[in-house]
Amino acid sequence: MNLNFQNAKSLLALSKALLEDDFDLRIDVPLDRLIPTVSLRLNYVHWIEDLIQNKETARGIDLGCGASCIYALLGCRLHPGWRWLATEVDSLSIQYAKENVERNGFAQSIEVVDLSQSSRLLPEFDGNVEFCMSNPPFFASLLEAQGLTSMRNESRAPPRSCSTASIHESTVAGGETAWLRRMIEESLTLRTRVRVYSSMLGKKSSVKVVKRMLREHGISKVTSSTFCQGRVMRWGVAWSFDDAVDFAASEDIQRSVNPSPTKSFDLVVPPSFFERRTKDVASVGATLVRWLQALKMEVTETASSATERQYEATAFANTWSHQRRKRRMEKSFGEEKKARLLSDDSAAADEVPADEVPVTEVPADEVPADEVPATEMPADVVPADEVTVTEASSAAESAATIEHAQPGGAIPLVCFKLVLHRKSDVQFVVTLQWVDGQSRDALHQVLQFIRNKLSAVYAESD
Repeated sequence: MNLNFQNAKSLLALSKALLEDDFDLRIDVPLDRLIPTVSLRLNYVHWIEDLIQNKETARGIDLGCGASCIYALLGCRLHPGWRWLATEVDSLSIQYAKENVERNGFAQSIEVVDLSQSSRLLPEFDGNVEFCMSNPPFFASLLEAQGLTSMRNESRAPPRSCSTASIHESTVAGGETAWLRRMIEESLTLRTRVRVYSSMLGKKSSVKVVKRMLREHGISKVTSSTFCQGRVMRWGVAWSFDDAVDFAASEDIQRSVNPSPTKSFDLVVPPSFFERRTKDVASVGATLVRWLQALKMEVTETASSATERQYEATAFANTWSHQRRKRRMEKSFGEEKKARLLSDDSAAADEVPADEVPVTEVPADEVPADEVPATEMPADVVPADEVTVTEASSAAESAATIEHAQPGGAIPLVCFKLVLHRKSDVQFVVTLQWVDGQSRDALHQVLQFIRNKLSAVYAESD
């Protein structure tokens, strides 16, 4: 059977069939509201089970239940002892959510709360609740939701399924991190009245931002998780003010003990690279470091041996793309400037009286800095992407370059591990492995940059 994931009716039919077949749940959702993917929502519910240690009796809050009210319905089906407050601000979604609750016989377990007139995210409630879950809009604007202002690489395939979410379901002022800031601020007031606060995020980069906000408010009991189903990845963050809450089973700890494998990329150093160089691992490693530092990356050596060097590199901006175009522009600019200077000098020489010092004899240190011809530019002012191996900057200059490229509190564009391994006297292998960042495509671009540099035949082109 073939399913057209670009067709909203097909998506709704699939979700309805899965919920009815696997959970005996019957729902209906309008085609102009978010149609939930069952596996993703189920993953989040299972994480909540872990966070509250599989309690069979609990009160929970779902912030923004949508038309499907799927989290509360799944929670009640899996745990009949759970009770829910499911909030929503959209009138059409509220209508459908209430009908879905009634249709499945959970009117005594799930209360759909209208917060359209409230300025708060969390509803008023009596006593305490065990957990709060949320799945805020990912995007800060309609343009970002449509992919017109996102960092998604144009070479990547478009999403396989269509989006039926309404504007209020997909966008919020400031994006999901701004929404989480509000939730964190409200949690500071409620504190232990909610035992565990949590949210599912659509961008991996948001996880670090949210954790930083939690630290800024002195919230130290924090955990996170990754939800992976098929081609879709989502991330969860949870926090608590309750000293009795134990996040020992969180994914953060599991990953440190049992790290999941990350795909790495290898390339072999070509023999032409060694035509004018020594073949020891230290020298080759130093060359790679200088290339990356010239791209304004922060590079740290993490391990070394007689046959291997390991580094961690971090980039906060794309400084490696269009290198040839940049060199051509700089060369063209330099030649134009030199021609203009020669023309100006020639004209000036015709006007200088015989008893005056000729222009050609003006001391070099008196020539304005912006008039130095490009071909005579001192090595210490060569643009960073033109620095060669033999013209490496001093440690102080490198530090200044890195500081310029690293805005305070910025999330890295890409952070990766680089391993240089000497397999034999004539074979060196460079391995790049993703660590963190906003764009995995950036790692592929850096890999291609290094490949181009290594493939250069002549020393002067390095």
